[in-house]
Parts: sequence; C-alpha cells; structure tokens
Amino acid sequence: MVAGKDEGWGGGPERLVPARLVIARHGETEGNRAGVHQGQTDSPLTVAGRSQAQELGNELRRRYPAASAVYSSPLSRALSTATAAAGPFGLPVKVEPDLIEGSLGDWEGLPSARFDQLGFWANAKADPDFSAPGGESFRACGTRAADAFERLARFAGGSPVIVVTHQGPICQGLATLLETPLPGFEYGLGNGGFCEIVFTGEGASRSAVWRSRPVNR
Repeated sequence: MVAGKDEGWGGGPERLVPARLVIARHGETEGNRAGVHQGQTDSPLTVAGRSQAQELGNELRRRYPAASAVYSSPLSRALSTATAAAGPFGLPVKVEPDLIEGSLGDWEGLPSARFDQLGFWANAKADPDFSAPGGESFRACGTRAADAFERLARFAGGSPVIVVTHQGPICQGLATLLETPLPGFEYGLGNGGFCEIVFTGEGASRSAVWRSRPVNR
C-alpha cells in the first residue's frame, strides 16, 4: 500500500508532511498468561499488564510529546491499555473498530497446543485466506488493519498518532502495509511494546521498535 498519493493529506500534493503512527500492543491479559488464543473474546489485564500499560504511557510521552490522538481497539484489554497510555498526554481515547483482534471463530479460547493439533498454523501460513470455522483469515485481518493504520495517520497533519491494538492486526496489518509476505510474524510485539511507522509520499517504513521491560508478577 502506498500513502500520500491523494490530495489533501498534509495540505495538498505540494506539501506532503511525513506522518508518524505509533502502534502499540495491549498489556498482558489473563488469557495471555493462561496460554490461550483469545481472538475477539475479551480478557482482563493482569497486574503485570496494568504495569506495562502505565510504563507504555510514560515511554510514549517521553518519545512523542506532540502526539495528537490516541486510538484503540474496542476490546477492553486494548481500551484499558490505551486509557493508561493516554493519561500522561491528557488525551481522550477514540475507539476504532478496525483495530480489533482477528477473529478465531469457534476456536477462540483454545490453548496453543490445540491449535497445532488442528493444523491452524500450518494451513494459515500456507494459505493467507484460510480461517478457523467462523473466523477471519490473515489476509482479511491484514487488509482492514492496514487500511486503518493508513487512514488514521494520513489525516494527522504531521503530529504523531498512537494506536493500541493486538498481535494479529500488528503482524498482518504491517505485512500488508509494508508489502511483505503474510502472516508477518516478524513484526510481532511483546505486551506493552510498540513500533513506529513513518508515512511519506513514497510509502511507509517501520522504525523505532520498543519492547517493554520485564515486569515482576
């Protein structure tokens, strides 16, 4: 995908202002700790997850003091993280539905070992259009997430924008946005980590990966 080709972004084609999108992953959840794949089934943050969210907000404030907006997935684990992260900025959190985690359909809540037994990873890596029964494919998740990333960044007027989302939209969204093969697991972030995407008139690039420090549980 290529950003910045249409008029009106950053003041028109004669003034293409680089836009920075800071993409963060929510803090640790009870489901993460239990080793299950949550999908769109919600799970609360653990004590460690809440600490990661606070640490994330402090780090974002230090690096991006001019951030103008904070967006979040509608799931509570992302909203709780985004609220804590937005606190140091004094900014409200805006919900963006397209930042929601990919759906795993009937297989949500199953442990990692069961996904291996069902052949999910082998099938999904071989075919980006494969999905769990009633779920969403890597390609579909990547397309909606990449569209959301680009849309939220390009109308920011040059100010950094922060989004809080999930591993699926991060991996598949960045693979789609940066035009690399799905599933994009190389873009994965630990809980409370973030990366920066810079949009210019020539496209998008990834930089400034930050991983949260271990938190005592």
